[in-house]
Amino acid sequence: IFREQVKRAFGVHLTKKELGAMVHEIDLDKSGTIDGAEFLCYFFKLGRETESEITESARFERRREGILKEV
Repeated sequence: IFREQVKRAFGVHLTKKELGAMVHEIDLDKSGTIDGAEFLCYFFKLGRETESEITESARFERRREGILKEV
């Protein structure tokens, strides 16, 4: 059921092995299942990490442009 929900919601088709790896990664309490709180915590964490990477990338690009202007 979860694999089908992921497919419908995100357009991602997971193999059984990929689904198992996903459950292993997201299942914080290691119960063998993913509850709503674990799912949300994981995806909010991904969002924060992605936002941080984008911010750092933009900061690097601004520094790079500044150096190029000085040169």
